Amino acid sequence: MVAVASLAIVGVVVGLPYLPSLPAGGTGFHWHANLRVTIDGQAMAIPPNVGIDPALWNDHTLDDYSDMRDMPEMGMGGMAPLHTHSTDGRIHIESRVTRDYTIGEFFRIWGQSFDGQQALGHAATSGHRVWMVVDGSTMSPSYSVVLRNEMQIQIVCGAG
Repeated sequence: MVAVASLAIVGVVVGLPYLPSLPAGGTGFHWHANLRVTIDGQAMAIPPNVGIDPALWNDHTLDDYSDMRDMPEMGMGGMAPLHTHSTDGRIHIESRVTRDYTIGEFFRIWGQSFDGQQALGHAATSGHRVWMVVDGSTMSPSYSVVLRNEMQIQIVCGAG
């Protein structure tokens, strides 16, 4: 009995860093995923304020999940639950509900796309291809990759 309880406590302690951080209300979460896009060896900028700036907020289907839907005190209309603040490629996942969000949903908010033939509108030319590296594992491009806290995503269009 003591051994089982000890194992349960160790499991909680080990798993704690992987649980979402909860806001004061106790619902939803705030995670970060990191995105890099490389075209022919050149790092492409992920713009700041995707999902905040109206010019970079193209899909509003997730707006009801936003933790910050209206912020007139900051001169803002709110933020999408998936957004950026700077050019470092850090995607903020701030939601009032706990649910899975995908890289495809972020790209739809941004108004950009990627697939096996192109990334950010740059076509894979002859002898080139598009692929993803997710937390060190290479895979075919997929909008369905679920974003997790501190995950690393790279989308590459080039020789390889």
